[in-house]
Amino acid sequence: MTTTQPSPYRIVLEGIDGVGKSTVVRALRDGLEPERSVLPETMAPVTLDLFRAYGRDVHGAPQAYWSAVSRRTKTQVFLTEGVVRATYLADAYGAYEVVLHDRWWQTFQAYSEPEDFDDRCAFLRDALPDVDLVLYLRGDVEACAACLVADDDWLVREVGADSIVAFLQRLQDRYDALFADHPDTVVVDAGVGGPDAVAEAVLAEICRRLPASRGAAERPSVPTRFAHPDPRDVVAVLLQDPVTNDREFFDYLRSRFPDHRQGPVAKL
Repeated sequence: MTTTQPSPYRIVLEGIDGVGKSTVVRALRDGLEPERSVLPETMAPVTLDLFRAYGRDVHGAPQAYWSAVSRRTKTQVFLTEGVVRATYLADAYGAYEVVLHDRWWQTFQAYSEPEDFDDRCAFLRDALPDVDLVLYLRGDVEACAACLVADDDWLVREVGADSIVAFLQRLQDRYDALFADHPDTVVVDAGVGGPDAVAEAVLAEICRRLPASRGAAERPSVPTRFAHPDPRDVVAVLLQDPVTNDREFFDYLRSRFPDHRQGPVAKL
């Protein structure tokens, strides 16, 4: 008899670059374990690796994909992996009680111009698994920019040190507009008290909302390392709807994965 793992409690952390999402995710993992099995993850590590490989192999530098590929295609590609992960790895996710998502679909809509987030992107967004809690870390834009500059972050190199504050402000304005339409989102002031205080406040909010733990006896064994989906499964979906003006990128995928799969997700 086939058994289905229960769905994890999915928590999304969103906010502009430099606001401290990754720091809070690590603190939440440490605060929730060992009482609960926790999986922290980023949205699309497989497709990010594909983009970087394309940038390196075709344009001479991993981050070259940022300007070489259209925003519409980047958004579609990242969202596609989210759908593929949820479909092919459902049982693996079920081994965890909590999944902490460092970014979700809101990131890609905030980064996109309205015309870039088209019907295909909206379809993929709606095919993602439901989340239980969205935490929007809203920070001081200038402080976030200063952190990125100090770290020599790739985004600063891409948009320019003189433009990073304006870029982040535009991004945060878009986040504000997105989350104004989602009243259930919890807005966290990430500019007060430093990262430790923010993480403590977020942990308290999460603990108030989490269902009771399954307990050690009912908890399935957690994989030593959470497996990523096979890139061929992601590519099979992407090649259904390639963007004409990004033909070079899609031709690169075809040449690199000539045996891409045609599994159930490929019928999206």
